[in-house]
Amino acid sequence: MITDHPTFKKMLATGEEQFGKLASQLIANERFISTLQAAVTKAISAKGLLDKQLVAALEALHVPTTADLEKLNDRLDEVERIFEGLSQKVDAIAERLGSSR
Repeated sequence: MITDHPTFKKMLATGEEQFGKLASQLIANERFISTLQAAVTKAISAKGLLDKQLVAALEALHVPTTADLEKLNDRLDEVERIFEGLSQKVDAIAERLGSSR
Protein backbone atom coordinates (compact mmCIF):
# COMPACT_ATOMS: atom_id res chain seq x y z
CA MET A 1 0.00 0.00 0.00
CA ILE A 2 1.26 3.51 -0.76
CA THR A 3 0.82 4.67 2.84
CA ASP A 4 3.39 2.07 3.93
CA HIS A 5 6.04 3.37 1.55
CA PRO A 6 8.93 5.15 3.38
CA THR A 7 9.02 8.04 0.88
CA PHE A 8 5.33 8.66 1.35
CA LYS A 9 5.71 8.60 5.14
CA LYS A 10 8.59 11.10 4.93
CA MET A 11 6.58 13.40 2.64
CA LEU A 12 3.59 13.16 4.99
CA ALA A 13 5.74 13.98 8.03
CA THR A 14 7.33 16.94 6.22
CA GLY A 15 3.89 18.20 5.18
CA GLU A 16 2.57 17.90 8.71
CA GLU A 17 5.60 19.75 10.05
CA GLN A 18 5.22 22.57 7.52
CA PHE A 19 1.51 22.80 8.19
CA GLY A 20 2.19 23.01 11.94
CA LYS A 21 4.69 25.84 11.39
CA LEU A 22 2.22 27.72 9.20
CA ALA A 23 -0.57 27.27 11.73
CA SER A 24 1.69 28.55 14.52
CA GLN A 25 2.67 31.58 12.47
CA LEU A 26 -0.95 32.38 11.68
CA ILE A 27 -2.05 32.01 15.31
CA ALA A 28 0.80 34.29 16.40
CA ASN A 29 -0.16 36.91 13.80
CA GLU A 30 -2.41 39.45 15.52
CA ARG A 31 -3.68 40.83 12.21
CA PHE A 32 -4.73 37.35 11.04
CA ILE A 33 -6.55 36.65 14.31
CA SER A 34 -8.28 40.04 14.14
CA THR A 35 -9.38 39.38 10.56
CA LEU A 36 -10.57 35.90 11.47
CA GLN A 37 -12.58 37.24 14.41
CA ALA A 38 -14.16 39.91 12.20
CA ALA A 39 -15.09 37.29 9.60
CA VAL A 40 -16.67 35.02 12.22
CA THR A 41 -18.57 37.94 13.74
CA LYS A 42 -19.90 38.96 10.32
CA ALA A 43 -20.88 35.39 9.52
CA ILE A 44 -22.81 35.07 12.78
CA SER A 45 -24.50 38.41 12.15
CA ALA A 46 -25.41 37.38 8.61
CA LYS A 47 -26.87 34.11 9.88
CA GLY A 48 -28.99 36.00 12.40
CA LEU A 49 -30.27 38.32 9.68
CA LEU A 50 -30.97 35.39 7.38
CA ASP A 51 -32.87 33.60 10.15
CA LYS A 52 -35.04 36.68 10.77
CA GLN A 53 -35.75 37.12 7.08
CA LEU A 54 -36.58 33.43 6.69
CA VAL A 55 -39.04 33.60 9.59
CA ALA A 56 -40.67 36.69 8.04
CA ALA A 57 -40.95 34.94 4.67
CA LEU A 58 -42.47 31.84 6.24
CA GLU A 59 -44.95 33.96 8.19
CA ALA A 60 -45.91 35.81 4.99
CA LEU A 61 -46.61 32.46 3.35
CA HIS A 62 -48.49 31.26 6.45
CA VAL A 63 -46.02 28.41 6.87
CA PRO A 64 -45.28 27.52 10.50
CA THR A 65 -41.75 28.01 11.77
CA THR A 66 -39.91 25.63 14.06
CA ALA A 67 -40.80 27.88 16.99
CA ASP A 68 -44.47 27.75 15.98
CA LEU A 69 -44.35 23.95 15.87
CA GLU A 70 -42.64 23.82 19.27
CA LYS A 71 -45.36 26.06 20.76
CA LEU A 72 -48.04 23.85 19.23
CA ASN A 73 -46.35 20.73 20.59
CA ASP A 74 -46.17 22.29 24.07
CA ARG A 75 -49.86 23.21 23.88
CA LEU A 76 -50.78 19.69 22.77
CA ASP A 77 -48.81 18.27 25.71
CA GLU A 78 -50.74 20.58 28.03
CA VAL A 79 -54.09 19.54 26.51
CA GLU A 80 -53.09 15.90 26.87
CA ARG A 81 -52.30 16.40 30.57
CA ILE A 82 -55.67 18.12 31.07
CA PHE A 83 -57.45 15.31 29.22
CA GLU A 84 -55.71 12.68 31.33
CA GLY A 85 -56.82 14.48 34.50
CA LEU A 86 -60.40 14.71 33.27
CA SER A 87 -60.35 11.07 32.22
CA GLN A 88 -59.23 10.03 35.70
CA LYS A 89 -62.00 12.11 37.29
CA VAL A 90 -64.64 10.62 34.97
CA ASP A 91 -63.39 7.12 35.78
CA ALA A 92 -63.57 7.88 39.51
CA ILE A 93 -67.12 9.23 39.19
CA ALA A 94 -68.18 6.22 37.07
CA GLU A 95 -66.68 3.89 39.67
CA ARG A 96 -68.53 5.65 42.49
CA LEU A 97 -71.78 5.53 40.57
CA GLY A 98 -71.27 1.86 39.76
CA SER A 99 -70.54 0.93 43.36
CA SER A 100 -73.55 2.83 44.73
CA ARG A 101 -76.04 0.71 42.76
